[in-house]
Amino acid sequence: MKLLQAGGIRFLLNPYFLILLAAASYTGHLLPTLLVFSFVMLHELGHVLMAQSFGLRVQEVELLPFGGVARIDGLLEADPFVEILVALAGPVTSLLLAGLAYYLLLIDALPRMWLELSLRSNLAIGLFNLLPAMPLDGGRWWRARLTRVMGYREATLQAARLGKALAIILGLIGGYDFLYYRRYPGLLVIAFFLFQSAGREQGMAIYALMRSLARKKQELMEKNVIGAQPLVARGSVPLKELIKHLSPQKYSVITVVDEGGRILGTITETEVLEGLLEAGIDAPLEGLLRPRC
Repeated sequence: MKLLQAGGIRFLLNPYFLILLAAASYTGHLLPTLLVFSFVMLHELGHVLMAQSFGLRVQEVELLPFGGVARIDGLLEADPFVEILVALAGPVTSLLLAGLAYYLLLIDALPRMWLELSLRSNLAIGLFNLLPAMPLDGGRWWRARLTRVMGYREATLQAARLGKALAIILGLIGGYDFLYYRRYPGLLVIAFFLFQSAGREQGMAIYALMRSLARKKQELMEKNVIGAQPLVARGSVPLKELIKHLSPQKYSVITVVDEGGRILGTITETEVLEGLLEAGIDAPLEGLLRPRC
């Protein structure tokens, strides 16, 4: 559901968020809930401003029941250091807001009840998002670091698995709290959507990488020269194994060798992308080589 559009950015409300607001209104927690999610919006704006400072285009910001997500075009192809800064901008914004609330509490500038809620909420949002689990900001930071070691797809899968594990832990704690103490089941709601979002990140990893490959192909056509990385792989390796080692930041040129290490030929990641679309992820790499004259 579209909330508004400003500066070319769409601000959306997830339908489940409306259900959360209805539940909050029914239990008498509507105003505190709206205040907390105004802090979530400021958290996401921290991501937006940092992304825009690097010239990246922000497509939309969506409010979800467990937080928010900013969808940023071109972030995948940016330097991992840029992705880390963009990811950490949100938690830093929340922690700065917590510091402001604490200062206002010290000088007794505003009603104490609301300032204490602001302090607790921003601390929780900031620190929770630093956990290294997708789709949290800490998970994106962790993925950016892992990408250099194991490739984008495998790094995404690792960070998403941590997200699912965190969701299960929160679900167990929230379920125990609700069943034995009859407390508000907020942790259960967070756990459900965290698990769901982590699963979506896992499922979209291959599609995000293929979109990145297509974008780099277009960039090569436009600029004529782009940065590249060399790879060496045996011809029997299936494409699904090769793509684990492709980098969203650099164009890959792959030297294909036989079992004895002799060079069979060279292919580009553009040919890998075409092979994925035509032959599927299980096709061997050597099948993409053109016959020698």
